[in-house]
Amino acid sequence: MPEPVERPGEHPRTEPWARRGRIGHTDVTAVVDFTGRLRRLDYRHGGGRCRDAAVARLPAARALLGLHVADDVLGPLCTAVADLHNLAGWACFDTGAVDEALVHFGVALEVAALGGDRVLLSNIHYRRGRVRLHHDSPEQALVEFRLGERAAGAGGSVLALAVTGANQAWARAKLGTRRRRWRCWPGRGTTSPGRAGNRCPPGRRSSPPRTSRR
Repeated sequence: MPEPVERPGEHPRTEPWARRGRIGHTDVTAVVDFTGRLRRLDYRHGGGRCRDAAVARLPAARALLGLHVADDVLGPLCTAVADLHNLAGWACFDTGAVDEALVHFGVALEVAALGGDRVLLSNIHYRRGRVRLHHDSPEQALVEFRLGERAAGAGGSVLALAVTGANQAWARAKLGTRRRRWRCWPGRGTTSPGRAGNRCPPGRRSSPPRTSRR
């Protein structure tokens, strides 16, 4: 079946998923399927192809949490709603709306915690860390990756543990580069105190630290 494609001037659906007062597994499946379709668009074409549709459906998704929900449905529903926020956050980040992305990730964390989905929590922390890393905040990124690693361990996900572990190494590498550049900044000297031989590379001693946008 071909993937749905948003066309210029075409507005995404905004009607509620559930028109009755009681939420069941069918409603959860509807949210999960909707998020899955948008995520496939994101994978293939980038966040710009799914951002508006995801954001437009969030009020209807959150409204489900205010209806009567059976105990065995609450956890999966929280996971579904949180993951839609997670996708919206990633799509916002991909399109340059960083502040909006962080808001969506924050809501996603709160809702995912209500549902007890540790693996999803790990994924959200990972994505928040990637935002921080991209905007040259390796310290904050490292905090997020460590939280993600802890959640991955609690959820028993080997893949999530590998992802958060690898990104911690990336954050530490960027943090180490920043510190080396700081030591090479004019006025800091060419050798760290008490550590003879730890000299700045030639040609770097008079250059101020630069930040990377990658």
